Amino acid sequence: MSETAALIDALKRKLRAEGKTYADIAQLLGLSQASIKQMFSQCRMSLDRLEAICSWLDMELADLVALMQAQERTLTELTYQQEYEITQDLELVLVTVCVFNHWSIQDIHAQFTLTYEACIQKLLKLEKLGLIELLPHDRVRLRVHKRFKWLPNGPFEQFFRQQVGEEFFRTDFSGQTHCLHVLNASLSPQAIAELQQKIEALAKECSDANRQHAYMPVDERTGITLVAAMRSWDYGVFKHLVRQP
Repeated sequence: MSETAALIDALKRKLRAEGKTYADIAQLLGLSQASIKQMFSQCRMSLDRLEAICSWLDMELADLVALMQAQERTLTELTYQQEYEITQDLELVLVTVCVFNHWSIQDIHAQFTLTYEACIQKLLKLEKLGLIELLPHDRVRLRVHKRFKWLPNGPFEQFFRQQVGEEFFRTDFSGQTHCLHVLNASLSPQAIAELQQKIEALAKECSDANRQHAYMPVDERTGITLVAAMRSWDYGVFKHLVRQP
């Protein structure tokens, strides 16, 4: 990420923490909300406008730089034991997924049967793990890097395969937000490597979109699960039909 993009990302986090919206910024700068969205998505903002927003937030540009530097020290992954601790508590898994999708405590409490106090207790556990920071008025700051990943074949991935995987595929994928492609190919090592890079790029794009739309109210967003995978295959259920040498 460029320094400019990292600075704008830090500003987005600060705005979310303060409960400010693009509409507020548009009013401050005398621009349309569409222009503000484009400015933030393209990470193009003049120094004068950046300083005006900082002043409005009662901070100096140097404070924003400090936030950016602190953000760069966020977590990229957890330890095996930390992931295991989360997956042993179903409510904690639920709250973890919600905060990763930028839900507030109020959103979680309104959508699920967890009491407000129970939500706070789960969030305190996540804060202890270093995943979040609880701010005044029970606001939540996610402290994971934008390239955060669960451990390959770690407790969280295993939880998904065992508890969610079967249910995930129990649909005909015909809905507006649904999509499924099952492709088979015989490729060169170079082509396989290129596809792997594209899958990584897709995962990055999904993560970026999740962060960029965090300012929107929960009831204006649709939760999705994206599974992008590729592996070598040794015929599986057809193995008994393979001619032996």
